[in-house]
Amino acid sequence: MPENENREKIKAFLAVCLAALLWSSGGVLIKIISWDSPLIAWGRALFGGLFLFLFTRTRTLKFTPIQIAGGLAYAVTSLFFVLAMKLTLAANVVMLQYTAPVFASVLGILFLKEYPRKIDWIVLPLVIGGIYLMVARGTGEGSMLGNGLALFSGFSLALLTIAMRKQHAASPLDSIIVGSGIIVLCLLPVVLRNMGQISLWSLDTALIVFLGAFQVAVPFLFFGYAVKRITAFEATVFKAAEPMLNPFWVFLFTGERPEVIALAGAVLILFTILGRNLLVISRPRDKRSA
Repeated sequence: MPENENREKIKAFLAVCLAALLWSSGGVLIKIISWDSPLIAWGRALFGGLFLFLFTRTRTLKFTPIQIAGGLAYAVTSLFFVLAMKLTLAANVVMLQYTAPVFASVLGILFLKEYPRKIDWIVLPLVIGGIYLMVARGTGEGSMLGNGLALFSGFSLALLTIAMRKQHAASPLDSIIVGSGIIVLCLLPVVLRNMGQISLWSLDTALIVFLGAFQVAVPFLFFGYAVKRITAFEATVFKAAEPMLNPFWVFLFTGERPEVIALAGAVLILFTILGRNLLVISRPRDKRSA
């Protein structure tokens, strides 16, 4: 693998990790905010889409079929994630949404002709196993509807990643802006009927702005950079830093100490991803890998 390509890969991996760091704050914040889930999803999309639009000043937003498809996938991912967080345990949502790499590995072959490396078929079950160790004590509880929404959110996240990968000539972030607009328009009637819940000068409103700016817009800037340089499978599997960090945020804000088995899962994920990256960087890519 050429040195410049190595450097770009490393930057892309770091960008995904930074995105995951910011994304990982979403579960705790959504639990804290007292608004109903549709209002949270609406505010998150409004400020996230607005910040992205103002930052990128996009000129490639032409509402092409792939942009619209990506936008719909993002709208489903974002809305179902928020709804699931209010309906079931955060641990369930994290684990079920992290089925995305499984879907991405299949969809990447079908739509992008991106074949995971041989090592990735070992990495994937190890990472999923680490996620399971981290959240195993909570997976038997929670709402079936919430669990189902979280699982479908994982599938739509994989679709979103595929759509972003296919927008090489344009900006992958256009799909996030389109999807944010879809959420804002679709949920506007609900918001207007529940304006009594909203106070402009409150902690909830401040947290909503933070969700939009720093839990949606900024991480997607990192993810948009990375997704042009690594495969759809890699982009979703390295997002594992997000569920790995969730126990840290829970401990930081609630004082809840993670159990030894959860720490073991985090260590398994960390060393699996680090080992995989070192191998990929040190070896030339094979012909069937993207």
